[in-house]
Amino acid sequence: MLLHSKVLIWLLNRVDVMVQQVGLGTSGFIALFYAMMLSVEGIGVWREKRWAEWLMVVATASLVPLEVVHMIHKPGALKVLIICANILIVVYLILTLRRHRAHSAPSGQ
Repeated sequence: MLLHSKVLIWLLNRVDVMVQQVGLGTSGFIALFYAMMLSVEGIGVWREKRWAEWLMVVATASLVPLEVVHMIHKPGALKVLIICANILIVVYLILTLRRHRAHSAPSGQ
């Protein structure tokens, strides 16, 4: 087994023990997972990794359905504006990443 695999398994076991002792429950575990995902995404974007940029798009887009459900239960004009803004942000990110890919692709000459 590789060293980094042992470290990762040890860390996951420590997180599991912490969750059980503190009694975070499902919502706490989801928040912890989301925080870890944002940390990985942030480091990846900082290091200019392509996968991290797409992870940012997916993470941003994944919040839109939750906002729609929340708006259905408690409608409001501000919530509609926030959903529209988030959709525009996702579209902007996708267009920016595609434009960046087109500029960085070899011209074939």
